[in-house]
Amino acid sequence: MSTTKDAHAAPVRLSAGEKAAVTDQTARHIISSENALRVSKTSRLRQLRLEKEAMANPAPAVRAKKK
Repeated sequence: MSTTKDAHAAPVRLSAGEKAAVTDQTARHIISSENALRVSKTSRLRQLRLEKEAMANPAPAVRAKKK
């Protein structure tokens, strides 16, 4: 089994600006995904609440007028 020079080389170091960019991109991705989860949960809970309110307060029955 032969080894190459690249297999044992040290990893490439990132500059401070590159590290900041990677961190910023990762943070924005996390915030975006959390926001999407929050919006979907809010809409799901709103729909359940509206259904529950509709079941609790049925529309009043319309009576026929006497002639």
